[in-house]
Amino acid sequence: MPQFDVSTFSSQLFWLIVIFSCLYFVVSCFIAPSAENILTSRHRIADDHIAEAEEYNKQIAEVEALKAAELSEANKHAEDIRAEAIRSLNYLFANKKGEVISQIKFERAKALKEIELYINSFHTKESDSCMKLAAAIIHKLTGKDADMKLLSDIEKRLYLQTSDKALRS
Repeated sequence: MPQFDVSTFSSQLFWLIVIFSCLYFVVSCFIAPSAENILTSRHRIADDHIAEAEEYNKQIAEVEALKAAELSEANKHAEDIRAEAIRSLNYLFANKKGEVISQIKFERAKALKEIELYINSFHTKESDSCMKLAAAIIHKLTGKDADMKLLSDIEKRLYLQTSDKALRS
């Protein structure tokens, strides 16, 4: 096996040292520094982005706290407006209710006076009312107008009969 021939060891060792030295020189002078620059640049950029993200997170937290405070203030203001509207509506309702109650009392008193006047006029003109009622009933039943003179005569006879009975007893 030629690789185990001792006579070629020195030349192989020489070229190994030369090539390894050249490669070591190239790697240590050119490749390693640029790789180191790339890695440090990458770490620096990542650290900058992390710091920037943390700053944004702080700003977001501040904005959310401000938003929560403003929302709370807006809700309180809306609740105050709602409470004031309810108080105002209750006041208006109470006023309107009082007006309606007084109007109802007035209309009721007016209606009671009209009923009392109608009752008094009915009793004073009872015979006329009864004749009108009888005429309306006759008209409904027969479809013809009643003879008011005949009804008046009947009413007078009935009145006389009841007066005579009252005098006899």
